[in-house]
Amino acid sequence: MGLINKIKSLFIKNRMALLEVVDNYSIAGRSEKMSATKREMKNEAIRRMASIRMNKEIIDDFKETGNPQVYEPPYGAGYYLEEDEEDVFKKMEKRFNILIWGVIRCYMKYNRKDVVVDCALSVSNNKNDWETERKDLLAMTPFVYTYMADYSIRDHGYINIYLTEGGTP
Repeated sequence: MGLINKIKSLFIKNRMALLEVVDNYSIAGRSEKMSATKREMKNEAIRRMASIRMNKEIIDDFKETGNPQVYEPPYGAGYYLEEDEEDVFKKMEKRFNILIWGVIRCYMKYNRKDVVVDCALSVSNNKNDWETERKDLLAMTPFVYTYMADYSIRDHGYINIYLTEGGTP
């Protein structure tokens, strides 16, 4: 049965099954999804951190602990997530099958109120996506998952980043 016929029959039977079929095929080559282990995802995150020339101490810390750091403008000061923040991002990792390797904290106006927006830099568990994710990061326009605690809003999209003199986003 061809992919199109399979999708049509699944659509009629079960909309959730359709999402699974689409997720298991890449659009370009219709290849099977190549799931990565947590270790592979961590190694890929380290490779990405090095590719944009992040500070070696930050990379070494991530290698050792596996804990992402938060980077705040204007200097990119790095520190660990608070426990309640960590829980939010652990849930995000589980829901989207990603590994978060850094969080860029931004400040902006939303509904005339100052809010904090956390943008999670991540590696997907689908190896077929890695090449595109790497290219986006090298172009300094990575895909991120965002969280606004004040409104409990979660979203995703692309952002523009740059490195500080200290080697942090």
